[in-house]
Amino acid sequence: ALLQAGKFNDALDSLLSWLKETEEMVQNQKSPSTDYKVVKAQLQEQKFLMKMLDDRESSVKSAKQLAENLQKNLDSREQKAIQNQSAQLQQRWDVLRQNAANRLDKLEDVVGLARDYQEVRDPLSQWLDVAEKKFAALEPSAMDTEGIENIITSLKDMEQDVANQEYNFVNLSDKAKNLQKYCTGPDAEALEKKTTNYESRFSDLRNKVSDSAEQMEEALPLAKNFNEAHAKFLDWVLTVEPQLRAKEATGPEAFEQVQNFVEKL
Repeated sequence: ALLQAGKFNDALDSLLSWLKETEEMVQNQKSPSTDYKVVKAQLQEQKFLMKMLDDRESSVKSAKQLAENLQKNLDSREQKAIQNQSAQLQQRWDVLRQNAANRLDKLEDVVGLARDYQEVRDPLSQWLDVAEKKFAALEPSAMDTEGIENIITSLKDMEQDVANQEYNFVNLSDKAKNLQKYCTGPDAEALEKKTTNYESRFSDLRNKVSDSAEQMEEALPLAKNFNEAHAKFLDWVLTVEPQLRAKEATGPEAFEQVQNFVEKL
């Protein structure tokens, strides 16, 4: 009985010490990350923890068996004390296993959501960068009708391209909200901030493209009228200037001739 009691106490002390360290480690684990690479690493760490728990399960069963064997040689009061120790060990072990398993399930869900979010976000981020630069390069260098017509065509193409991306940005927002349900703290706040920034940039680009297309369509007839008036004016100048230069401001009719040209001007 003395030998069995020594074995049980050694096994119990060792398990309780290990349990305390592992419980503290599990308690200090960070919440699932919204970043796919980080949460993937968290999942691998959790799988390693589950394996470590599986390896320890035999020690827990062995300690319980020692407790049962020890009780055979003890009185009822001592048996109850051993039973309580064994029950507390089993309870803490079950809680630890359950918490670890719950986190594993949660991380497996988050990994899928984070991957889906990244697969939508990355191409949208690249498209947004290119579209913003493309729009910035559409500023007309001169008010010529051909240039404005080309810009209108480009803006119409961009409007269609932006419209085609509308669903993807809505989808990005939905995936971010699903991911946030599993995550808390700075990671969740950063995810919301980044997603809001993408949505804001997209909305700003959509409005700018639409407004610019409307302005260019309004400018086109104005530019045509200006160019026609400018051409007529140049033709008139080319006609009148030689006439003026050919006249000599002499004689009694000189004043009248100059007055006529002044009226024409």
